[in-house]
Formats: sequence, C-alpha cells, structure tokens
Amino acid sequence: MLTKTTYFGLPLGCRAILIFCVFHLLSTPTKAQDLDYVRQVIDTLCSPTMFGRSALHGGERLAADFIQAEFQRLGVSAFEQGYQQAFSLSLNTFPKNPKLRINGKPLSAGHDYILSPLSRSGKGSGRLVFIDSLLVNDAAARQALLSKHKRKLQKRIVVYEQKDFMALTALEDGFWGEIQQAQALLTLFSPKLTASMGTQQLSNPTFWLLPEALPSKAKRVNYRLTSDLLTDYQSQNVIGYVPGTSNPTQYLVLTAHYDHLGGYGTDTYFPGANDNASGVALLLSLAQYYAQNPAPYSVVFIAFGAEEVGLIGSAYYTRRPYFPLEQILFLLNLDLVGTGDDGLMAVNGAVFKEEFERLQNLNTTHQLLPNVQARGSARNSDHYYFYEQGVPCFFLYTLGGIKAYHDVYDVPSTLPLTKFAALHQLIRLFLAQY
Repeated sequence: MLTKTTYFGLPLGCRAILIFCVFHLLSTPTKAQDLDYVRQVIDTLCSPTMFGRSALHGGERLAADFIQAEFQRLGVSAFEQGYQQAFSLSLNTFPKNPKLRINGKPLSAGHDYILSPLSRSGKGSGRLVFIDSLLVNDAAARQALLSKHKRKLQKRIVVYEQKDFMALTALEDGFWGEIQQAQALLTLFSPKLTASMGTQQLSNPTFWLLPEALPSKAKRVNYRLTSDLLTDYQSQNVIGYVPGTSNPTQYLVLTAHYDHLGGYGTDTYFPGANDNASGVALLLSLAQYYAQNPAPYSVVFIAFGAEEVGLIGSAYYTRRPYFPLEQILFLLNLDLVGTGDDGLMAVNGAVFKEEFERLQNLNTTHQLLPNVQARGSARNSDHYYFYEQGVPCFFLYTLGGIKAYHDVYDVPSTLPLTKFAALHQLIRLFLAQY
C-alpha cells in the first residue's frame, strides 16, 4: 500500500515551496529530450505530496503551480489572461481512509478493492446476499430472493458481478430498485481494478472488489466509507506559449492533462505515471525545446485540469479560448506516452488523412517508432472538443509495455519511456512541416 509521508504535516504553501526547491536542485536539463529531466518531472508529479493530482491535499493545485513555475523557468510566455485559467466543477472525494473487512479480515484499499466514484458515505456491518448471474433470466428466482430477504434487506450487503450490472439494471420488474435498499454493495471486478472519478453521489456505499479478495466462505462484512461532494471546486488549466518568429498569430498547439484520480484519505493514492505525468513531461520537454528554438508560428502549451472527470478543463477552454480557435494550424494532444514498444496510435488519424500520412512517412524515414497507426474520431481525451469545433488535431498515445492504468500500480519506477525520445523527435519533425 502506498502510504503518507511527512509532507502532509506541512501547510500547502510550504509543501509547494519544498517540492519546487527540491525539483530545481535536481533539475538541470541540457537538451529537449533529456530523460533525466523527464524522469524528474514524472517523479515530482507522482509524489505523495501531489497525492494523485486531484482535490485531496491540494494535489492538483500543487501540480498546476509546478507546471506554471516550469513554464516561467523555461522561458515560456503567458498570454495577457495569465498562465492559469480557473474554472469550477463538482467532484466526489473520499477524505478518510476507507475500511473493509470480510469475515474479520481487513482488505487493502487500492489492491484488494477500490471505491465506486459515485458512492455515498456509510458505516456498518451485515451478512452477505449473493446475486447469481442466473437470476438475470429467472424472474421466479429473483422474487424468491427478495421474499427471503425483503424484511432484512436494509441490513444486508449485496454482492454481484460487474458483468451483470447492465442486465440487472435493465430488468423491468423493479428487482434492481429493491436491491438498492441494501445498506452497501460489493461489485466484483475482473481481471483488474480500474478506478475513475465522479461528480455526483448516486449509489449506496459501493466497493469494487477483486474476486480473489472475496473468501469462498464469505459471510459477513464490516465497512466504513466517507465521501464528500465538493460542489464548487476550483480547478485550472495552465497555458503558455512561445511567440512565432514570422507568423505569431497562427498557432501550433500541444496539450496534455495533468490531473489524475487523487486517492482515499491519507494512505492510498493513484500516482498516474503514464496517465498522464508522461504527457506533461513530454509537454514540458517540448516547451524547453521551442523556448530555445522558436518556430515560425507560435507554439502553445496547455496543461488541462479535470480531464479525468469528463474532459471538463478542455471543454471550458474551447468555450473561452485565449485566441480564436480557427487560428490553430494543428493540435497534438499527448496522453499515455510512456511506452512505445508496439508503436504509436493517432486518434483522428483516419480523419485527417493527409496529416497522418505525413506523420507516418516521417516516422518511416527517420526510423523512430515501430509503427504509427490510425484510429477514427473518439471522445477519449482533451483533443475532442477542439475537434468538435473544427480544429485539425491528433490524440497521440503509445502502445505496448506496461498494463497499469487507473490503478495504484501506475508508478514511475515501472514506466519504461521506451520510445519517449523518438516520439519527441517525431513531434518536432511533424510540426516543422508547417
């Protein structure tokens, strides 16, 4: 289990000063794709101090301030609106360490279970009621189960498999509505736990559990879960640019989201090394390069907040851009770029075919990544709302390597950065075509 450190004993401002001082003592990048600098950025963003870069312990604000400080240090300018663009959102958080015991045995948050992002608070204990997959197609069996437990359902804890969730909620006999009267739910996830974030509290206290963490003779559960819905939480995008040498009012845009999933209480957090400390590290490394080697067009760098909650930061920016969106020549969104063993994927590559062919040819000519593949349009990262507004764009992510994603195992120590330098070069070559 990832545990708290003495950082949490410091006030927010002191923690910010400490992490910036430590980083800058270690950080002396000499070239744009310096992997020592990249590793330092990733380690900083994934540190316990930033606690998963969400609301808890001020983690995402620390991350935003860190990125702004790097922009300033590298010589990336601010627009007249300033480096940070504030916006508000609702966010469901878990400020206290959760507890879950089955048959008296404590389970480990992040490893044995995670929390449903829509969970309400709850504390209690109860006997387990198992919903078998066969109940989906057996109305008589469903009614028999409800009859057996109806008077005591509010004291029971229901166990079901995630694969049956859609079918159970679609039943027209009111079965799922009755089940939600239970005091808590255990949802069995396989093959791995994949966390997410929510903007509402809709469900009973709900624990997402690995099947192997549930004993074969499980009978009784004790639990405690504390959730806090923040209804006006302020996040921010961090924006800077390097002015173009001959066409400063036309823009090439590079983006990456810096937020991640936060954590639970003080003992469990999601580091988010590949998702998306890797993208921010690439963004900053490219910012360093273009600050030293300005392009004919202005190059803009945007680190988005609140991507993990539904692309909120990028949606906000496209409604309130710092310059007209039609002045963007091309946009590259960098998300999950810490591997590359199996090549590179370009979302929208099948849409902007001429640009994709150019990207692919550059990769082949310079023998950079194993291959460059194309997908169609998808609402899966911060490029999407730009695409909806007619901005030509790719979302680039690397393929192969580690499988850790939205879990406590996405850590810097196992992030290979296999083709990081190659992708850095490919992006520079692609943008140089303009």
